[in-house]
Amino acid sequence: MVLALCYLCRESVNRAKIRRAGGLALMLRIIRNCSTTATVRSSVFSALVQFLYDETSLQVGMTCSVILLL
Repeated sequence: MVLALCYLCRESVNRAKIRRAGGLALMLRIIRNCSTTATVRSSVFSALVQFLYDETSLQVGMTCSVILLL
């Protein structure tokens, strides 16, 4: 399921839907999970790069990162 989510991040329309549905926070939690395999972690990082130029997604990602660090 995680890899399917990562593949969906390639299209801008899907990225907006993923962002609205809380997918960014989910991907950040997957990365923080110690039991996540290197392959899955790599795929999630690659998917997150797709959001790099989307300012709204960056703001959501930063907010989620701060909350997850607390």
